Amino acid sequence: MASKGQHPFYILMRVIFFIFTMAISSVGFAQGQKKSHNLYGVFQFGYLKGTGNIEFNDVRTANKGNAFRARISGGYYITPKFSTGLGWGLEGYHDPDYNLAPLFVESRYFLKPMGNALFIQANAGYQLSLSNEFRKGTYLGIYGGYKIGKKRVHVLLSTGLDFNQVRNANILVYDATTNSLAVQHADIWLKSISFNCAFEF
Repeated sequence: MASKGQHPFYILMRVIFFIFTMAISSVGFAQGQKKSHNLYGVFQFGYLKGTGNIEFNDVRTANKGNAFRARISGGYYITPKFSTGLGWGLEGYHDPDYNLAPLFVESRYFLKPMGNALFIQANAGYQLSLSNEFRKGTYLGIYGGYKIGKKRVHVLLSTGLDFNQVRNANILVYDATTNSLAVQHADIWLKSISFNCAFEF
């Protein structure tokens, strides 16, 4: 199993702290510039490809899963370069099969305040159990992307790493002593590389 220092939660928390530090700095240096206090809305869809391993109860297996996502979010531009908001989405994982519904906080930092620009984004939230078909757990994500468009509607293209925790997951494991499959219960992390396209209004 991963040690505390290598756990996805601690790695992502450091990255998120770095992004918020830059955001605070941008607020401090925003004097003399025209600030943008605009509300925004985003619709996003994406594809996730599993990477790394799934580890549980001293067992390690390759993560060969994939997923599709659809999300909506809305928030506020605190400065022309930094926005933050709240989002919700649906994700359907296959191999292993899990349905997730993350509620999350998102933050983006743009390298330029206007026009086409590179950006970095950090998300953190929790998986909602909408029914017995959905799993609870923690969600973390870090992304890099590019904003296209100078008018009100922008296209946000991004790729990054997603860390989705699935609590009390049902896992089929081969038992050599009985020559059959046995169900184990464990909390697991699904690490994925995601490719996303979003429209910001």
